[in-house]
Amino acid sequence: MTYKGDGPAVMLCDPTSIFPSHLAAYWRSKGLDVVFVTDRSDLPRALPDGTLVVRSCDYETPLMRKITRRLMSPVLYRLEKTVPRFKERFTRHTGVSADSELWMPGFVSSLTSAWPTARAALAQRPRFVFGHEATAYGPATALCRGVPRIIFPWGGDVFTKAESSPYHFAMVKLSFRAVDLILPGATTAARHIRERFAVSAKKVQAVGWGVDRQRFTRADAEQRKALCIKWGIEAGATIFLNPRRFRPVWGAFVALEAFMRLAVEQPATHFILFGGLFTEEFTQQARVKLEAEGLLSRFTLLEGDAPLEVCSELMSISDAFVSLLGRGDMRSSSVLQAVATGAVPIISDLPEYREMERLGFAGQFVRPDSVEEVLTALRFCMTNPEKVRDMAARNQVYIAEHEDHTRQLDKMLGLIDAICARYTRGGERWYNSPFSEKGHRTQDERPSDERTNARLTL
Repeated sequence: MTYKGDGPAVMLCDPTSIFPSHLAAYWRSKGLDVVFVTDRSDLPRALPDGTLVVRSCDYETPLMRKITRRLMSPVLYRLEKTVPRFKERFTRHTGVSADSELWMPGFVSSLTSAWPTARAALAQRPRFVFGHEATAYGPATALCRGVPRIIFPWGGDVFTKAESSPYHFAMVKLSFRAVDLILPGATTAARHIRERFAVSAKKVQAVGWGVDRQRFTRADAEQRKALCIKWGIEAGATIFLNPRRFRPVWGAFVALEAFMRLAVEQPATHFILFGGLFTEEFTQQARVKLEAEGLLSRFTLLEGDAPLEVCSELMSISDAFVSLLGRGDMRSSSVLQAVATGAVPIISDLPEYREMERLGFAGQFVRPDSVEEVLTALRFCMTNPEKVRDMAARNQVYIAEHEDHTRQLDKMLGLIDAICARYTRGGERWYNSPFSEKGHRTQDERPSDERTNARLTL
């Protein structure tokens, strides 16, 4: 196709996730039209905010279905059945048990849906294509030839899921090498992508999303009192929060056990557990356990996915929080949001958070599978109020200097804009960047052979 550069920004994603919707709202505020393309067939054609949802199944032709079902699927499913042979390989590369949720045995759907998803995306005449999660939409993003292609890794896709088998690894590697830009949200993830997948350093740029410092703020005394009444929390309690998804791999039950033990020791405490999508099974288990111990009134459990407004108000009254996801965690938005509200982090001892510490971030670092270490950190927060206040103050400075939402997303859009400019100049058109003067000419640089001619053979 001939690149025009004046169409919508097209995201390949699951539209029910908060991340695409959040990014779409920001891009619209910058004057970009946004369209979601998804391989899910059970969604409406528009979201409540008006975002158009294009389903890839509507762009699958009879010929494509015949090729997929008669040629591709039989071969790919035979390969997929061999994935369990690589469990030892997975553990060797990741240090994670193949029996955990991080192991991803399936890959066929990502490949068989890639062709119609790319066709649906290109039909929108996109300004650029932005694929979320490398193992889910990486192949489809790579197939969108002729337009700027960007992949946004989520963390687990590159650190764990890509190691599930040589097939997963090849799928991610080929996707990365075909696209123009890769935007992980963590510096350690950028380094891992460059080294593990042999990707050019020029196309891998770490850009955290930062945090909206207007939305995520500390509640003052009156606000705290009102919110405690609303949520049935004793106003004088020390409040601890787990803002991560309530699943075992996210450390949910490690946090729960540490919280329960502290609740017995310290009566003037209250604990908040977020749920998240598809966590009802586990929050119900937590509820049964708390009822059996007579502690349910001391806990606030959220069922399913909570609106951002609920998350922000509960964060604003929390004194400390835990984040216990292990390998695969990046610079989590939940962590930054809770830090911005003044809660002190008790956080997995991961390289990315140590990188943040060098820039001023303050927290207590624990092994994510150790109830004892988490409990010790919780006790520290109860018995060292001055040190806790100092950590919170240091984090406010860190957030302002390094994690401002607007500045970070402007940086991301600027990097995308530079890729679009190269494509536009390659087509001998002027490109008006929202980050430069109108009509400004950049160096006449055509897309490289890698960008324009890369083939994805899967």
